[in-house]
Amino acid sequence: MHETMTRADTVEAGRRDLGAGPRVGAAVRALKLITGGLIAVYLISTIFRDRPSTLTLYDGWVGNLAYLGCAAICGLRAIYVKDRQRVGWAALAASLLLFNLGNLFWTTVVQFMDPIPYPAISDWVFLLFYPVAYLAVGLLVRDALPARGSRAIWLDGMIAALGVASLLTATLIAYVWHNLPLGGDPIDVAVNVAYPIGDLILATMVVVVFAVQGWRPQRVWWTLGAGLVTFAVADWVYVLRVSSGTYETGTPLDTVWMLGTFLMALAAWQSRVAPPARSGHAPPAVIPGLFLVTSLGVVVYASWGDILALAVILATCTLLFAVARMGHAYRQLRALAESRREARTDELTGLPNRRLFYETLRNCLKPGSGREQLAVLMIDLDRFKEINDSLGHSVGDEVLRQLGPRLAGVVGGAGTVARLGGDEFGLLLAPIDNPVSATLVAERVRDVLKQRFHLESIALRVDASIGIAIAPRDGDGAEALLQKADVAMYEAKRRHRAWEFYSPSRDTHTRDQLELMEDVRDAIARQELVLHYQPKLDLATQAVAGVEALVRWQHPVRGLLSPNRFLSLFEQSGLVGHLDLAVLDQAAAQQARWRREDIDVSVAVNLSAANISDEQLPEKVAQVLDRRGVDPHGVVLEITEDCFMGDAEQSREVLGRLHELGVELAVDDYGTGFSSLAYLRDLPVDELKLDQVFVAAAAAQDQRSVAIVRSTIELAHALDLRVVAEGVETDEALRLITELGCDAAQGYLLGRPAPAAMMFPATAPRP
Repeated sequence: MHETMTRADTVEAGRRDLGAGPRVGAAVRALKLITGGLIAVYLISTIFRDRPSTLTLYDGWVGNLAYLGCAAICGLRAIYVKDRQRVGWAALAASLLLFNLGNLFWTTVVQFMDPIPYPAISDWVFLLFYPVAYLAVGLLVRDALPARGSRAIWLDGMIAALGVASLLTATLIAYVWHNLPLGGDPIDVAVNVAYPIGDLILATMVVVVFAVQGWRPQRVWWTLGAGLVTFAVADWVYVLRVSSGTYETGTPLDTVWMLGTFLMALAAWQSRVAPPARSGHAPPAVIPGLFLVTSLGVVVYASWGDILALAVILATCTLLFAVARMGHAYRQLRALAESRREARTDELTGLPNRRLFYETLRNCLKPGSGREQLAVLMIDLDRFKEINDSLGHSVGDEVLRQLGPRLAGVVGGAGTVARLGGDEFGLLLAPIDNPVSATLVAERVRDVLKQRFHLESIALRVDASIGIAIAPRDGDGAEALLQKADVAMYEAKRRHRAWEFYSPSRDTHTRDQLELMEDVRDAIARQELVLHYQPKLDLATQAVAGVEALVRWQHPVRGLLSPNRFLSLFEQSGLVGHLDLAVLDQAAAQQARWRREDIDVSVAVNLSAANISDEQLPEKVAQVLDRRGVDPHGVVLEITEDCFMGDAEQSREVLGRLHELGVELAVDDYGTGFSSLAYLRDLPVDELKLDQVFVAAAAAQDQRSVAIVRSTIELAHALDLRVVAEGVETDEALRLITELGCDAAQGYLLGRPAPAAMMFPATAPRP
């Protein structure tokens, strides 16, 4: 069941509550019809009389019964609806009853006196209507206002109320005052002025409600306000006629009072006078502004015209409240500006935050902005978590605090740099001439990061991975560019590069990749994985001593897929461990077939960090080798240096148990990771595979790379390890690593990955 109600639901619920039962509801409806009918009959009687005169039937009976009906309608609301507003409506019913009593005195006694006294007993009873009505409206106002209203709303209400009072005093009350007979009795003057002033107070009370409710009051206040205004109009006309001696009973003016009291009575049975829910929109200031202008006009007019002092006092009070309202508005604007600045600025670094960066990027991408090409750089600090964990978050915060001005200095006025969250920063360059401009900025970012961060008692250097997306080449939307720059950043981090441009082929979030993700889970079960093998040449014997099993995916729709299309999908889906074991199983089965064909080669299979973290990995490997009948000594399990970055103790324990099975362990892509050389001493490693980056650079006569290759080979041999050079693609590279004493080689020069059936005929030993 929904907890919220629409406005229509609320009104309908209020009507059901106010019904107080079907019998009472029917009685109230009947009383409304009767009272309305009496008012209509009385109005018709005043229109068709030959001249203003007193008719006992209409003035004495119909009119007074109509007033009594109005008081009864309001009284029934107080009697039968037991809520917190009942006292207010009871007071309003009492005030209407007093007015009815005053009218009864007038129509039955006073108007027949000769001369007619003024003020008469009826006037004193009429005047009693006001204090009781003040009590009634005050109680209803209290229940209609929110418990905690905004100061601005209350000030607007006071401005509007005082403005109304000033305007009416300067016009209607002033008119009544100036048209009173000169030299009249002070009591006569007081009674004449009491009526419009009493109505003025009632009107200002209603204006306050209108203002506090945002000038969108509930129906009950429209109805009650209309009744009070109608009543006030009748009073003002009556006072003027009495002052001039032209008032007579039996004119349509007498019906105006009835209409006013009838509207007040009808208001009692509108929906409940409950405090309205405060909306997030400020009430319009137009209406208080209009009353402010009128009050200013009253003060200005008073400087050369004849105007009541009360009007000037009320107008002056209005202006004083307006000054207070302006001061409050100024404070609100300052607070709003400050909150807006805080909402768009990162507190720690002082840089723009993600919201402002996004808005700036979106504006730069608008058509006609004059920025034909722009670049978004996503900057993520490398291993920042280690700083927080080892040195504390306060040190990490200080690094970020010092980094903010450095990054801002890199772009200067040519772009925007923002902290997007954590240790991630965004950099917007708009416009740029070509993508090279973005790479130059990325290099400058790397340069400022190389500068030491001087903290309490230590000095640190940090590094970062940067992803670059170019608009409109990579997209024309802010969200798309940020997402693609993020993809490029993670690719740079994965490949250990300073920066990377966005490449759709490596984006695992494209629609093509997302669709492929759905098929990953079934690829192993449907036996769609196939293995290609790349030979490893023994440089001493010039014979193929082993092969490396490399997985491919024979997709039923997309054809043969290379590892760069799907390996990341297996990692994201948590299936990379199952993938490695499936590859091991197929490779072991193939090695068993080769053995039966008298082909004696070792088979190397790659293992991921997810496998090394599995304590049951040795048992799983043993089960595969037993099932396929393969000698463990002919199996090489290749692991990367990243596998040692996690739990080193567990990695050492798992690899030790694997070595006890008889399998050999090789470190793949040696030299590209971040581990120390300690694992070569502590872990049971048998082979190092030198990364192709060093091999290619050494073959190109880069002396530093040659030195690295030579020292690596010497270190490995000193530790009784074999060295395999990867990525051998030229005769120069093969000759160099042979001269440097490398044990084996692998690369396109010696053979590309191929299915098992094509393996050995295509890779006969080199002469």
